[in-house]
Amino acid sequence: MVIPRDRYRVLEDDPAFSLLDLTRPGWMVQAACRGRRDLDWMDERSQSNVSACLEVCGRCEVRASCLAHFTAIPDQVGIAGGATAAARKVIRRAATKKEQSNAAS
Repeated sequence: MVIPRDRYRVLEDDPAFSLLDLTRPGWMVQAACRGRRDLDWMDERSQSNVSACLEVCGRCEVRASCLAHFTAIPDQVGIAGGATAAARKVIRRAATKKEQSNAAS
């Protein structure tokens, strides 16, 4: 992925910018959770934390891309794409069953 120099300057001036942004999918820069260090995206034990994270996800413009990306990573923990790890596991299973059903047809 090549980032135009003018786009790089915008990122460089952003306090949440890191060099990792250059290797991540482009939609991640637009994620509502980006820079939200006040929430623990890995902690699914606290219902209040999960609710707060899901609220941020609910307002996110790139939620669908995020969900697709993190659902494709089976061992990814935490909240992403508006879903917990357990919810993404259910989505993966349903997609696998659908693929198997389509293949059998």
